[in-house]
Amino acid sequence: MPKKKQSTDKERRAGKSKADLGQKEAQLEKKEAELERLSNEQLKHMGGGKAAKSAQQQKAKEESK
Repeated sequence: MPKKKQSTDKERRAGKSKADLGQKEAQLEKKEAELERLSNEQLKHMGGGKAAKSAQQQKAKEESK
């Protein structure tokens, strides 16, 4: 009886990484979005000075156009 070819660990990992590629990209995008949101929150808390308020007003004007 002929023996079946056993796949190696390396071959199994290579196939699995290709299948998870979309999921990994989605997780990365989710992490980046969360970091951006947290960064924006921190900047809002720090926005007490005149320069920060001026920058926020200018950004609001640009967004309203």
